[in-house]
Amino acid sequence: MIASPARSASGSPGFEDAVMATEILAFLDDIGVSELAVILLVTLLLFGGKKLPELARALGKGIRAFRQELNSVQNTLRDALNEEERRNDSSPSLPPPADKQSVEKK
Repeated sequence: MIASPARSASGSPGFEDAVMATEILAFLDDIGVSELAVILLVTLLLFGGKKLPELARALGKGIRAFRQELNSVQNTLRDALNEEERRNDSSPSLPPPADKQSVEKK
């Protein structure tokens, strides 16, 4: 079961999302079919058939909430940086400081 990458604001998966999903699932390259079957069997024995869907649902909700909060923090930081850049761009520029020779002549 491979997790699909999250959708970007435009609705299509973004490059960063695909890279993140690839990095997260990179450890699965070393796991073979037999190892994966053993892991699933042990999980089934430990939690039972009725509990597994509940655990998967709770895990999915937790991951979704984490991603939403992460996106919220990223958007807040991005907005703050953009606002700071707008303030810096719109502030009037000060004249360059006068050199000492031109001040002494007056």
